Amino acid sequence: MNQTMIIAFMIYSDIDIEGMKRHFDPQYLTKKLDVIPIHSQTYNPKFDGNPRTRMPGNPYCSSWIYRITGIMLEENNTSPELHMINLLKELDRTLFTPVNKRFIRELTDSNDIYCSVDIYTFNVGDMIAIVDIPHNILKSFIDIKADLSIHTHSKPLNEYESYRYKKLFQL
Repeated sequence: MNQTMIIAFMIYSDIDIEGMKRHFDPQYLTKKLDVIPIHSQTYNPKFDGNPRTRMPGNPYCSSWIYRITGIMLEENNTSPELHMINLLKELDRTLFTPVNKRFIRELTDSNDIYCSVDIYTFNVGDMIAIVDIPHNILKSFIDIKADLSIHTHSKPLNEYESYRYKKLFQL
């Protein structure tokens, strides 16, 4: 059975219905980082509707998401741990260059925004106990003040209804 791994790097601002916080322009962020996101959302204070919780899809905040996905076929002889480390190295190589880290740090210092790295594994069992994140990649997360979350799932992605219609999980 296939094993799916998704790593998402998110930058987002606080939900701000009153318009009191500092938000960022996701198009400017994309241009400066020279990386195409899977999702970007601009703060829109003129939205007239119910604010939804968290990002993405909430017009009362800005958000920007970059994703790396790996699908490991059963017939591959690679271990899930090595596959995850390769995905993390790809994230580090493409997004966390010294110039990009400096820009992200300046952005977080001058706006009311946060960064997070979310790792999702599907159909791989308990990855939390067996994956070692390389030190240099953890250092990158610390350099940009990113929170790290790991979400492991024992079943394939298509068996989880809560992820079905979210763009982040559409492969």
